[in-house]
Amino acid sequence: MHRKRTEPLYLQIVGRMRENISGQHWKPGTLLPTEFELAKQYGVSRPTLRNAMALLENEGYIVRRKFSGTMVAPDALRRKYEKLDLGFVSKMDLQDVNAYSQWLQEPYQFGTVLRNAVTKGYFVRFIPWRFNVENNYYDLEELMFKKAIDAFIVSSPLYARDFLDGLADNRIPHVALESHYDRPGVNTVMLDDRSAAAEAVQILYDAGHRKIGLMAGALKAPEFCSQNRRVLDSVLETCARLGLKMQSHWIMSYGEKEWRNLPQDESDMARGMLENPKTRPTAVICATEKTVDYVLRYCREAGIRVPEDLSLICEGHYLSPVKPVCSCHVSNLDTVSEAVYEELLTWLKTPKYKPGLRLVSKTFTNLLTVSKPSQGGK
Repeated sequence: MHRKRTEPLYLQIVGRMRENISGQHWKPGTLLPTEFELAKQYGVSRPTLRNAMALLENEGYIVRRKFSGTMVAPDALRRKYEKLDLGFVSKMDLQDVNAYSQWLQEPYQFGTVLRNAVTKGYFVRFIPWRFNVENNYYDLEELMFKKAIDAFIVSSPLYARDFLDGLADNRIPHVALESHYDRPGVNTVMLDDRSAAAEAVQILYDAGHRKIGLMAGALKAPEFCSQNRRVLDSVLETCARLGLKMQSHWIMSYGEKEWRNLPQDESDMARGMLENPKTRPTAVICATEKTVDYVLRYCREAGIRVPEDLSLICEGHYLSPVKPVCSCHVSNLDTVSEAVYEELLTWLKTPKYKPGLRLVSKTFTNLLTVSKPSQGGK
C-alpha cells in the first residue's frame, strides 16, 4: 500500500493558505498579516514562509507589493476556473510520436475531456503511463508533490491503481474515468451503464420481447468493474426481476479474468446465439458498437432482418450513421466533461470535499422503432 508522504514544510503552508483563500476565509483583496505574524501563526521560520509565499505569488493567489504588504489577488478564485493545471494520465509508450495525437482524437470520455480542457484554456500535461508501475516513467511522489499540478485525470483505473492509491492517500484532487476503483478516497466520474442496460431490457420487455440476448464482449477481471461487466450484471438482474429466463447461449462474453482489453473476433459468438431460428432470442442488447458490427454481419449472411426479425439495442457511447438499424443509449460527452471539471473545481474550493462515484446518465435514442417480436417468438 502506498504510504502517505510528508510534504516539505513550505508546501504544507502553501496548502493551508490555499484552503484559506479557496474557502474565502481570506477573500480577494484581503490584506494578509505580516511575514513575522504569519511565520508565528504557522510555527515556521521566515525563510520557510517566504518560500511558500513565493510559490503562492507565482501561482497567482497573492500579490506582494513593497511598502503596501501582501494581499489576496483580486482574481485568485477565478484562477480555479480559468488557469487549471491538469495532468492527463493514460497508458502509452513515451517513444511513440503518434500517441499524443491519438489522445486528442480519442472519441470517448478521455479524449472529450482532454479536448474540452484545451478549449477552456486550461494548462494540459500529458503523463504517459505503463501497466507495470515498477517500470514506469515517473516517480509517484515527485509527480504528485513537485510538479505543481492542480489535479489529475486518469483515463482508467486498470493500469494506474498504484497512482490512484497515492492520490487517495494524500487527498490530491483527481478524477478517474471509465470504471470506478472501489477504494476509499478515489474519485470517479463515469457513465451510468447499469441504469441504461436496465432501461434497455425494460423497453424490449414492454414491446413484448421475452427472449432477450446479450453480446457482452470482453468483461475483464471483476475488480475492475468494466463497462461490459456493468451491462452484463444489470441485464441479468433486470431479466430476473421481470421473470425472464435466460438461455446460456443467449449470453456471450469472454476475457473474464483479463486486466486489459483483448481484441477478439466475435463472429462465432453471434453465430452461436443466432444460428438456430427455433432457439435464438428475438432481441439482442450489445455492450458496445463494435459488437453490433458482428451481429449485423451475421444477420446479413443468415438473412435475418433487423429490426423486423431481430431488435437491436446498443449500450455504446454514440451511434454511428452507418448503423441506423440499431437503437441506442447515447451519452452527451460534453456533459461528462463538465461533470469532471465540476468535481475537480468543487474539490479545489472545498477542503472537506468527499471523493466518491458520480454517474452521468445516458439517453435512449430510438433511431428505429424497436419492433414487436414475431408471433411465436415471444
